Amino acid sequence: MAKNVRKGIIFLIGQDYSSYSFKDLRYASSNENLQDIYNRVEGIKGNGLFVIGGFDQVASLLGHSELDLAHLVDNNLTAVEYARFRLALTQICDTRFEYVGRLISRRVKGIFNNISSLRNFYSSRETASVRLFNFYRTLYDERLTRLRKLLDLSLCSDTIEEKMLYFGQFRMEFEKEAGNIRGIEWRRESLEEDFCRYEQFLEEREIAYDSLFAEETAKLLCENFGISKNLLEETILSEYFESKLNWGENDMVAGRRFWSFIESNKDHWLSSDAYFERVKSMYREERIKFSQLDLTNEDISLNLFGDLSLVYLSNIHEWVKVELGELIKCLCLNELGVNEHTIFLYTTTKGKGKCKMATPL
Repeated sequence: MAKNVRKGIIFLIGQDYSSYSFKDLRYASSNENLQDIYNRVEGIKGNGLFVIGGFDQVASLLGHSELDLAHLVDNNLTAVEYARFRLALTQICDTRFEYVGRLISRRVKGIFNNISSLRNFYSSRETASVRLFNFYRTLYDERLTRLRKLLDLSLCSDTIEEKMLYFGQFRMEFEKEAGNIRGIEWRRESLEEDFCRYEQFLEEREIAYDSLFAEETAKLLCENFGISKNLLEETILSEYFESKLNWGENDMVAGRRFWSFIESNKDHWLSSDAYFERVKSMYREERIKFSQLDLTNEDISLNLFGDLSLVYLSNIHEWVKVELGELIKCLCLNELGVNEHTIFLYTTTKGKGKCKMATPL
């Protein structure tokens, strides 16, 4: 079990902390643009302290820096465990493309230029099933009960083979009935395109949610890194996790919107092999420590983090409802190990969520 170092602090490196109660992650900030800040932390050494908030911006800062040690902290234990899950995932992946594939439980085959091209590959086919489902809702005529049932079976079947079988039967029945379906004839050409895409979606099974692949990933993370089953069930074991990553549905787990972060930050940590490998090696070498901690708790001396060359505060000043300068002053009074050379970074819900620098003293 995790070791209690001091009151309010739990270090979780490489240890099982599966007994915590899973809670939704909720944040005030809905976006984060760090693109203009990466060159300011490029190659920085020493120790870093990061309020986790959303994981991918922290990982991107780690990818650009050359820190000897990074402390990842958050008052929300689930945020801490989610970050540990995301970093543990790097250890079972050979490439950044496999990493994204395992994160959303879809197998990766082929060569891609970047993560966005991988996402576009998934989206171009998976939207075909969405369009087909929308078409399904137009089949309201009672005479077409069998047609609706076949399409429903194709959409809901557990295996690719069953989906293909029922969809093939649906295509045959549709051809017989299409002329009798009110308002469908003029849409036939576009529907045919959707049908072809859906068949391709079924045939290329690596682009669909793969429950066996998800279970394989979950088993590796659970047995080798002690990642909680509760968290895995809300992430990679959930067929709907990819949509949560995309839309931040209910601000759950990945409410910082993974895909939009990648689009806004072209030099994110998964944009190159070098950045990915740097983050991966930091975790493998145990140069990343995790702790549940309220930085504003005056009963805990912050000197336990040592001298810091980089401090990322996310937008906690908005959470505690104080001015940023006042927050930094309080942290310094509580023995945070900073000096005039320490780089302070913060985000805000204002100004389109851009990351900014602040003076420490």
